[in-house]
Amino acid sequence: MKKKVITLAALLLASCMLITACSSKGPVSGTASGPAGTTRADNTVPAETSRADILAKQTKNLSPKIVGYGLNAFEYAKKRGETKKNILTIVDFTQPSTNKRLYVFDLNNNKLLLSAHVAQGKFSGLYYATHFSNKAGSRESSLGVFTTGDIYNGEHGRSMRIIGLEKGINDKAYQRSVVVHQAAYMTDRFIKEHH
Repeated sequence: MKKKVITLAALLLASCMLITACSSKGPVSGTASGPAGTTRADNTVPAETSRADILAKQTKNLSPKIVGYGLNAFEYAKKRGETKKNILTIVDFTQPSTNKRLYVFDLNNNKLLLSAHVAQGKFSGLYYATHFSNKAGSRESSLGVFTTGDIYNGEHGRSMRIIGLEKGINDKAYQRSVVVHQAAYMTDRFIKEHH
């Protein structure tokens, strides 16, 4: 069953057109309404609060505020032609890695498709991601808005590259080989046995 869940997650991620991540200090510059430099000055909750509430209620731990930031970032990317499918993936780095903190939403039907465990970069932190980078060799996660790239078979099996859309924040993610891949250490069983 675990292998099927991991495979399902990989297939769903393959169809996602946007991944947005938030830090414990709030959204990255730009995730409120678009890439860096276009963030709301007052840092208020995005306009799509009602849709954000609908989506957040389907999750165990995701706040409507973070969903709202993800929706606004998605709409910005869509207007720029960066995404075509109405699939939104949010990784909430305010939660520990022992929580299912990756959420895949079907925006056509306002439905949660999947929630799953997701790790952060090796040097981003142990349980909480607290360090982020856009620098090669840092082995830290990047924050911000991404689109999904190509799928390949690598060291961890089926993997997917991601492309950062925010200059100076995550635009080097592809060159840094920041990828989404399956991992035995992020299964329910492993987490229960080791944490």
